[in-house]
Amino acid sequence: MFFNISKNLDKILDPYYKFHDYTVYLDKGWHRRTRNNCVEFVKGYASDFETLDIPTNKRYSGNYCILSFSTKHFRIITDDTRGFPIYIHENITNLIPNGKSIFWHQSVGFIDEVKILKNKFNNFEEKFSTFTQIKDKVCDLFEKEIANFIKYNGTFTIPNTNGLDTLMLSAISGIKTQQTDKHYSDLRELASQFYYAYRNIQSDSLAGTGYFGDSYMLRMQDNMSRYFNNLKIDISNAQGYMEPRSIKTSECITKDQLLHRIYGETGAWHINDTITFTPFKHRNLPEIIVQLPIDILLSQATDGYLQKEIIKEYAPSLIKELDKKKNTRTDCM
Repeated sequence: MFFNISKNLDKILDPYYKFHDYTVYLDKGWHRRTRNNCVEFVKGYASDFETLDIPTNKRYSGNYCILSFSTKHFRIITDDTRGFPIYIHENITNLIPNGKSIFWHQSVGFIDEVKILKNKFNNFEEKFSTFTQIKDKVCDLFEKEIANFIKYNGTFTIPNTNGLDTLMLSAISGIKTQQTDKHYSDLRELASQFYYAYRNIQSDSLAGTGYFGDSYMLRMQDNMSRYFNNLKIDISNAQGYMEPRSIKTSECITKDQLLHRIYGETGAWHINDTITFTPFKHRNLPEIIVQLPIDILLSQATDGYLQKEIIKEYAPSLIKELDKKKNTRTDCM
């Protein structure tokens, strides 16, 4: 789901469209449509629509991007469940981080010149007081995301990395993990220099992934150590499933700052003809999980307690396949 709107030649992406002095370069897998006198290119998935039917009047749940061009202006429309970093320099792109960064609460439009437009995610208002309520809410969110993806796109594969997030996805979906081949291309090699996720992209047309589970399930120690510092709790030497990392920092962040750090992370976009199902990168997840009782939140942050309990509920046998530590499987890297 990479694009580059540029006046200069792009040797990685392919030219698809001319807009004034700009050429619109895209990777493979985009769909072209004409709607309301606009030429539009669409890629990805939305929870409640076929890809070619995703509207542009508002943002919806999913992982998609729409480039919409009229005679005089264009807009970039993305989903409502994750950040979508875009970089503006002499070009407008989401591939190479260079120039001004546009993050989760912004988007880009063009009327005579590039304009930065503010977007606001809908507030998440639900409150929870018990572990069971939170676990059930997380499970309900995943069940709906999985069901809607399969309804509009088809069944996906899950690589057998033995990681906590992929096993949780396997447990809830009922889809067994399997060995899959990696996808190699010039674009993948370039993207993997800037975005970790693309080092492990699989070649299947529909690939279920655990990407961003660390962050959105509140296990990323860089974030959580700072959040727990604010609560006067030191997790720098905590032991558990998460790879031991001694993070010595006195920096403190509030809940809102924690969420902002998570939402501002780089994307896990689809690459060429591979559509990556990324249910963990859903902006409601951290807002739900951060409401865990502190002792359980600590256990989730260091040992994935919540996710282990979810796996046990759906597919207890999968717990035996879970690596003892994160990133144990070097053959999947």
